[in-house]
Amino acid sequence: LKKLLSLLNVKQYSCEGYEADDILGTLSKQALDKGLETIVVSGDRDLLQLATDTLKIKIPKTKGGKTEVEDYYAKDVVEKYGVTPKEFIEVKALMGDTSDNIPGVPSIGEKTAVKIIQQFKTVEEAIKNADLVKPAKASANLKEYKEQALMSRFLVEIVTNAPVELDLSQMPSIGTDISSEAY
Repeated sequence: LKKLLSLLNVKQYSCEGYEADDILGTLSKQALDKGLETIVVSGDRDLLQLATDTLKIKIPKTKGGKTEVEDYYAKDVVEKYGVTPKEFIEVKALMGDTSDNIPGVPSIGEKTAVKIIQQFKTVEEAIKNADLVKPAKASANLKEYKEQALMSRFLVEIVTNAPVELDLSQMPSIGTDISSEAY
């Protein structure tokens, strides 16, 4: 794929010690800082933590053999998940993500994680108030696996200051009107 992208003159970014999500997070922040309309396309919901009022996350999903694309600005994350993009980090930390080797806290799924974060806002506050967490199994596991929860929190957050630089001179001029059919 890298060779094909090079042949097509598509600029590639990588940085040792950083994951692709970190590179996307860093470049999207730099693009926003330059006043560019910024859209990130990925099937990875972790990127929802990057959504802002001006940064759009597009998540393609295949349903019934057809690909549909869901668009998320910050308000859309709140509408769909009941938490802000920053709180989405906390939710993912509690529920874990096997595809990204994030252990989370056993017996805390998405619905329970959302309720906990709606109430306590952060993993740290949830741990401090573990006696108040419902259901009882989630409370007990939050106490027992608090170090794992904190490590998961660290792993989930996307870095937005990796040592890469958005180089617009290396980007092809594509105009400003890209139809959704391009996805």
